[in-house]
Amino acid sequence: MNLKPLFVKLLILSNLSIFAQTGREYFNSYQELKYTNGKSKEKAEWNEGLIVGKRKLFNEKGVLIEEHSFSKDSLVFKDGKPIKGLGTLKTFYPNGSVASIIPVYEALRQVRAEFEYEISIDYDVFLKGYFENGKPAYEFKLERPIVLNGSRTENYKNINMFYPDVLLLNKTLIQDGLGAEITIYNEDGSLNGKGKIHNGKKIGYWKLLNKSGKVESEGEFLEKGLEKEYQVGKWKFYNESGNLVKEVEYYKSGGGKNFKYGDFINLNKTYNDSSVLMSVIQYPSVTDINIYVDTIELHYPNTQLKLKYNEQDKIEMFNGMPYNYSGKYESYYSNGNLKESGYLSKLPRGGASESEIAVNECIMKPTKKIGRWFYFNESGKMVKIIEYDFCGNVKSELADNKVEKEDSKYQSQKTNYKFDYIVKL
Repeated sequence: MNLKPLFVKLLILSNLSIFAQTGREYFNSYQELKYTNGKSKEKAEWNEGLIVGKRKLFNEKGVLIEEHSFSKDSLVFKDGKPIKGLGTLKTFYPNGSVASIIPVYEALRQVRAEFEYEISIDYDVFLKGYFENGKPAYEFKLERPIVLNGSRTENYKNINMFYPDVLLLNKTLIQDGLGAEITIYNEDGSLNGKGKIHNGKKIGYWKLLNKSGKVESEGEFLEKGLEKEYQVGKWKFYNESGNLVKEVEYYKSGGGKNFKYGDFINLNKTYNDSSVLMSVIQYPSVTDINIYVDTIELHYPNTQLKLKYNEQDKIEMFNGMPYNYSGKYESYYSNGNLKESGYLSKLPRGGASESEIAVNECIMKPTKKIGRWFYFNESGKMVKIIEYDFCGNVKSELADNKVEKEDSKYQSQKTNYKFDYIVKL
């Protein structure tokens, strides 16, 4: 489940107004502020500088976006005056449904000769968010408490806001970031997953569930440091029945500029719905940063190998040198017998030089067969040998009697038979 679309729906709390007051000139009455268009901006019930009752904040269209509630019973008094209280801060969707509920504290804090109204969020209480249908969207606890304070002007917009990614941040904390243990839900109210997030992004190990409550995927997200959320290391994915259908490995660290977050590395596997291995792909590894090798294996449902492609094996050219832009290809029948065997050319990753093009004018032509290819029937008998040039065109086909001679040798030697794949100009 991606947190971005979910929490983009949450309202920006740009109107969490917190004000500084000089001396002991506390608000001590009902106050209403308006926008220049006449719409209500804020309605608040003040008592000796604290909210006793409700404080409502509206957008310029007059729609309620936020509400602070502090009951008289929650207030702590000193010398007959309220000094702090526990209440709730609610945010709302445009349709009026609750978007989030945040337990908050209010207090008066003396700063030199002034007193400052202060709202804070503690770390030992759950903060909850909701979908527009009223179902829970998430709940979490902060790593540490946050004090929301500042002036009544620009801090309306800058100091405190409910990030689209869920976390309440204080402006001074943005550099270090803020993390939390979070539980997220699907829109039907079922559990989606539990884990850590930092600045609204998943970090560390996560196990994500489908709507049936079964594991959908599990693996690790990149720890703190980047703006984007990345999967790293080994990940497993499951179908609706809970069967393993895919294993992949993402780049995690090391390898320098040759690798970036989001790249596949090492072995990646896919399975059918019964968790039978269907394919294996070998991506470049971090330890072999100068060798870009792709190895692919596909399997039949009966687990027999269907095809195999390996770029570690290079075809030999007429001069005895390996042709670097090639890879060995073999396909098989479902009974396990070899179907065809030969080499494919591939496009150079970094392009080709003029001298390379002069020798091989088709070097930049997409994947094609080159050199000798050997073909077999389903019973395992060699039935055809065709030679291809560097452009993938048929250069020649061996006569039947020569093919039969090679087949006799192949049948008698089997695994010891040496295929002559050599490519000639």
